[in-house]
Amino acid sequence: RYAYDNKQVKEKEKEKKYPSDVGKQYSRLVIFDLDGTLIKGIKYSWTLLYQAVGVDTTICNYNKKRFERRQITYPEWCQYDCEELKRAGLTRDKAFEATKQNCALTKNFSSAIHMLKDAGFAVAIISGGADPVLYSLIPDADELFDGNILINKLNFSKNGALESITPTEYDWDDGLLGVKGKRA
Repeated sequence: RYAYDNKQVKEKEKEKKYPSDVGKQYSRLVIFDLDGTLIKGIKYSWTLLYQAVGVDTTICNYNKKRFERRQITYPEWCQYDCEELKRAGLTRDKAFEATKQNCALTKNFSSAIHMLKDAGFAVAIISGGADPVLYSLIPDADELFDGNILINKLNFSKNGALESITPTEYDWDDGLLGVKGKRA
């Protein structure tokens, strides 16, 4: 009887530390940025993409400065960068290759994510980075982060050519529209 009671006590303690239905009482969420946090070797994934197709990054910086001066909105900034990358011939393969050559996952990435999930935490990525950089190093990111990925999505054609962008609504506060997550 003691062994059975002891097992019940241990199960109760485990429930206190790591509740299985986390969302009902409170949420336990760990949010990661992508560039320079989960992925090392770059400061901004956009710079990497520009370099992948041989475009001078001053264009990238010019659009960023226009956004910071409130001359363009965040979605417009993303659209301008997308158009530049399309003109330069960015493909999914070029983005993946540049990422694999210049970047790596942060040390202990996989074990840390699994440890957090095993402890009952939800994990997410919120980033102004570009999704090809994410998926080139973490192909199973959707499964690993349970779909909790809020990032700029570059849309490619069947043959791999860049077609368009779906900007994240959860990055920079542009002062005009604001970050969706911050809006009242």
